[in-house]
Amino acid sequence: MAKREIDLVARYGGEEFALILPATRAADAMRFAENLRIAIMRLGISNARSPVLPVLTVSIGVGTVLNHASYSSDAFLAAIDEALYAAKRGGRNCVVQFEPPDAAADYYESASEYSGS
Repeated sequence: MAKREIDLVARYGGEEFALILPATRAADAMRFAENLRIAIMRLGISNARSPVLPVLTVSIGVGTVLNHASYSSDAFLAAIDEALYAAKRGGRNCVVQFEPPDAAADYYESASEYSGS
């Protein structure tokens, strides 16, 4: 689903993947993540051990940052990981956005729109 040359999909951990979508606004990243969640569910891949549905589903944590120098990569990844686990605690098969602290809100938002949906 990543369509632009600057987008990157990479395995991150055992069962986790990272999608890096440069120059993408928070709302567009959320839309992309929700479209991805639905597309995976609609594949209908059997998953008898799932506590949610009998098909493969995904839980997605989303975060965006404009000024990466203002927020350490470790702290940013930890925050997105927390959003992922919030999605899992919230019933799985959903998307949760990392909400930056109010003091850092100026650093979150991107300058251009994701056009790959």
